[in-house]
Amino acid sequence: MIEIEELISYIKKIFEDYKFEIVNLPLVLAIIEQESSFEPYAIRYEPKLSSKYIQDPKKHKPKNCSYDTEVFLQKCSFGLMQIMGFNARVYGMTGWLTKLFSPFENLTYGIKHLDYLENKRKIKNLERLMGAYNGQNNEQYVRSVMTRYEKFLKQFGR
Repeated sequence: MIEIEELISYIKKIFEDYKFEIVNLPLVLAIIEQESSFEPYAIRYEPKLSSKYIQDPKKHKPKNCSYDTEVFLQKCSFGLMQIMGFNARVYGMTGWLTKLFSPFENLTYGIKHLDYLENKRKIKNLERLMGAYNGQNNEQYVRSVMTRYEKFLKQFGR
């Protein structure tokens, strides 16, 4: 488990490198607590993920990685923010997807994904944003993240 102070330093660095509107510290912390309980090595395989989301394995797989392994890894969600491997590829990640176990890498791609949802897909409402981040509009998930968001908002402010 990673300490919250370390997470905050990573998040602030990423916020310095990129400019975000709706993405904020309490929101990122709420997603992390919901998705991984602050465990950087959390992983989940999504076998039913549609192949339409898989980014060209021949183009993206690192050296010494088989085609099948690349496909498998793109169907996994990794680390603190449980970022999907295929999403990391969409946002430009190169090399082994297991780099997503690094808190800084994971936060970078997770925050990029939130920013994409907000700015490219124009999702400005936090509850709708959480549903989109989860890949479905699961009311229970959204309520849980929003409860966590309120807790971190009280603790850290926006």
